[in-house]
Amino acid sequence: MVTENKEMLGLAVDFYKKLFGYEEKIDIHLDENFWEESDYITAEENNLLEAPLSEEEIKEAVFGSYAVEPQDLMASLFCSTKNFGR
Repeated sequence: MVTENKEMLGLAVDFYKKLFGYEEKIDIHLDENFWEESDYITAEENNLLEAPLSEEEIKEAVFGSYAVEPQDLMASLFCSTKNFGR
């Protein structure tokens, strides 16, 4: 059990170092023929994915019914606003 501020700070620092820290790359490579032509996205789909989010889309993601928990926020920003592939 943590009882001191210094210990709590140390736990928080360690947690975020592990969460956002450097991970050694594993030397894995896919064969150039791994993906089939039908697996690629089109230029139009790519443009939709790269398009900036509107203020309205961000508001819906943050304040809408999808963002119930803080950890759901990123998923909401990407999934609930664009309706991609529907």
